[in-house]
Amino acid sequence: MKIFRKLAVVAVAALAAAAFAACGDDNSTVEPQPLPPVEPVIGQYTFDGKVYDIRHATVFFDGTSYAFVFSPLPDGGRSTYLAVSLVEYFMGQTLDVKKIYHNDDYSLVYEDPVRYYSRFRSLQSGTMYIAKNSENNFTVNLDVRLNDGTPLFMEFTGELKSEFE
Repeated sequence: MKIFRKLAVVAVAALAAAAFAACGDDNSTVEPQPLPPVEPVIGQYTFDGKVYDIRHATVFFDGTSYAFVFSPLPDGGRSTYLAVSLVEYFMGQTLDVKKIYHNDDYSLVYEDPVRYYSRFRSLQSGTMYIAKNSENNFTVNLDVRLNDGTPLFMEFTGELKSEFE
């Protein structure tokens, strides 16, 4: 019986020591990690009624056509983007997409993790206006319906990075 009392006293002492250690004062602090810089919002577009911020935009010129890529992703990643191209001849004109030639005069691609609209499918209807305002400043206005009737709207004017610079 004496052995059980000794074991009980030792067990109670061990529990008290563990409880005392668990309640100790911890003065160590964890320094928060800085967040990576996020590119500012430079515009917006509306796809199927939902508004998306544009955080990255570029322009390409191949000598005959201008191509623009807009993305809500800060790094311009290709998992979500809107790409539109137009032959230089039509710059500065409001165009009915049914009156110009799809894939010869213009093309449009939209992709996100769920949907993909190929440049090989013509737009149902709408207008586009693309103009070069200065060396790196462009206006891109779209008010179109994609091949399945999904509305896409964008009014953008601003400085664009050139992929060739």
